[in-house]
Amino acid sequence: MTGTFVAITDADLDNMPLPTAKAIEIVAFVPADSIDPIQIGASYYLAADGVGAKPYELQGQALQRSSKVAVAKFAMRDRDRLGLLRVMDKVIVPHGLRWCECVRWWHRMGVSCDRTAAPAHVAQW
Repeated sequence: MTGTFVAITDADLDNMPLPTAKAIEIVAFVPADSIDPIQIGASYYLAADGVGAKPYELQGQALQRSSKVAVAKFAMRDRDRLGLLRVMDKVIVPHGLRWCECVRWWHRMGVSCDRTAAPAHVAQW
């Protein structure tokens, strides 16, 4: 039927399932040291059973062999999240990642960094 419009409310959009609700989307594989630690948030443990057990094990093995981490998108608490997946003792550990725009970088806050005093202070520790 042409010429008919259906109004969609914010509540309708809120009730739609997230595309990542039942899957983890791998965005990229990167060296672990390429992620600034200031961006890393909370850590969790990931487990799989049933049809997800085999892909879980293969993903874990691939991450271990490559010495890389996976940047991924996943849903948690009804929100899409950006995360980092790494292997720790044969368990995949997802870490929440803060988007670059959400990190409060010191140089953008007007904080000065006097590096000339650092070596003397470090030597005392």
